[in-house]
Amino acid sequence: MNNVKKTMTLLLIMSVLLGIFAACQKGDGTGDNSSKPAGTAGPGGTNAGTDAKEEYVFPDEKLDGYTVKIFSIMGPQTTWLTFPYFDTEDSSSKISTAIYQRNAQIEETLECKIEETNADASNVELWASLLAEDTDEYQAGVDYSWNSITRAGLNYLVDFGTIDSIDLSKPWWDQNINNAYSLNGHVFVTSGSAMTSSWDEIFVLYFNSTVAGNIDGEMDLYQEVKDGQWTLERFCQLITAGDNDLNDPGAEKEHYGFATQAFYAVPSFMGTNNVTYGILNSDGKIENNTSSDRFINTVQTLAERLPESDSIYYGDAEVDTMFMNGETFFMQECIGAMANMRNLSEFDYGVLPMPKFNESQEQYYSYSGAQYLLFIPYTNANVEKTGVVLEAMMGLSEYTLKQTYIEDMLGQIYSRTPEAAEMMNEYILPNTLYDIGGRQGLQFNTLIPLDQMVPMGMTDVVSAIDAVRDAIQDKIDAVNEFES
Repeated sequence: MNNVKKTMTLLLIMSVLLGIFAACQKGDGTGDNSSKPAGTAGPGGTNAGTDAKEEYVFPDEKLDGYTVKIFSIMGPQTTWLTFPYFDTEDSSSKISTAIYQRNAQIEETLECKIEETNADASNVELWASLLAEDTDEYQAGVDYSWNSITRAGLNYLVDFGTIDSIDLSKPWWDQNINNAYSLNGHVFVTSGSAMTSSWDEIFVLYFNSTVAGNIDGEMDLYQEVKDGQWTLERFCQLITAGDNDLNDPGAEKEHYGFATQAFYAVPSFMGTNNVTYGILNSDGKIENNTSSDRFINTVQTLAERLPESDSIYYGDAEVDTMFMNGETFFMQECIGAMANMRNLSEFDYGVLPMPKFNESQEQYYSYSGAQYLLFIPYTNANVEKTGVVLEAMMGLSEYTLKQTYIEDMLGQIYSRTPEAAEMMNEYILPNTLYDIGGRQGLQFNTLIPLDQMVPMGMTDVVSAIDAVRDAIQDKIDAVNEFES
C-alpha cells in the first residue's frame, strides 16, 4: 500500500467533510418510500423489539492473554458515552458498575484483556498517522461517524461481515446503523449494545405531565402512542393547548407549547416521515435524496406546521432549562438530556417517541444524531480474536447494560411512570433512524440551510436545493469513488 498517498488522500477528503466540525458538536410525505433511506429502521438487531430474547453464550475457546486495545476519540461527553471501559468499580454509578462487571466477566472467561485509550476530539489526524504506519498498536477504534465513513471509502477498515467470530444478525448489534452506513453491502462501521452513545443521541419528545393533566385530566399520551394515534397533527394541536395552559391572558409572553434546538429539529421531524438527506441505492452506493418529491414535500409541510411563533421556540442548549423550569409543555431533545432531569423528584415529566408524520404510517421513527461508530483497522493482525471480544462485549450488554442505562437515565420517573421505560424499549430504541447524508454522515445539511428556513416558515426549498446539487454530489463522489 502506498501509505503516503493514502494518508494525503484521507486528509484531503477529511478537510472537506470536517470543514464544519465545530458546528457538529452538539411527496406530501405520504405513502411508502420507493428508495431506501440510508438509515431506515428495520427488523432485528439492537433495535429489534423482539419478544424472544436470545442470550449470549461464550465460545469454548480461550484467548491466552490476548489484549484488545480500543482507541477512542473523545467528544465533550463522559467516557461511558463512547466505548465504555472502567478499570475499577464505581459503586456510585449503576452504568459504570454494569460496564466494569461485564468486562471483568469477559476477561476472566475468555482469558483476555481489554484496554481503552482516549484522545481529544480535536485530534482528527491521529488515526490517519496510526493507520499509515501499518502497526497493530490498536485492534479497534471509535471515532466520529463522518471520519469513519471516509476511512471505509479508502479501504482502511475491515468489513465486520467477513469476521467469523462476529455475527451481525444477533440482537446486540445495531441493525439500523448497519443498514444506514453500509457501503456496497460491506459493514465497515457499526455499533451495538456496548456503546451507549447510540442511545444517547436519539431524539425524543419530553412533555410536562402537570400541563398534560391541566389540558385534559383523562389525557393519556402513552396510550395514544400504543394506539398509533400519536401524530404530527395531534402534536401541533397540543402545542397550542399547552401554550394556552401555561400563559395567563394578557400576561407577558414567557412560555411556549414547544421548545427545541433548531440544529436538530429539522432532521428529527424529517425522520418522522422516514425521510433522510442521503439514501443507498440497490448497489449500496450513496445517492442524494434532497431532490426527491418526498423530501421536498416533507420539508414544506414542516415549514407550514412548525414555524417559530408565540407557541414554538427554536433556541439552543437552554431549552432543557426552560423545560425543567416549566416554561414549555413539550421539549425535543436527545435521550442524553435525561441526565439533567433524572434526580428531579418534584418535576413530573414523560418521554415519547417522535410522532408519526401521519396516522396511516405503520411505525414511529426516532432520528439519531449518533456521532461515534466502532471500526476495526486493516492493521489488525488478528481480527478473529478481536471479534470474539467485541461479540462478548455487545452480547453481554444487550440485556444488562441496556436496561441499566434505561433505568439510570429515567431516574426518578422510572419507578413511578413505568410507561416511560416501555416507550424506550418498545417504541424508541427499536425504530431509530440514521442518515448517511445528514449531520453525522456526509453533512449535506450544511449546504442547505433548512434549520433556518423551516423555523422561518419558508416553503420554497427547491431553489436552495438546486443551488447546491453539484456540491452535494462532490461529497458523495469523494466516498463512492474510493469505496471498496
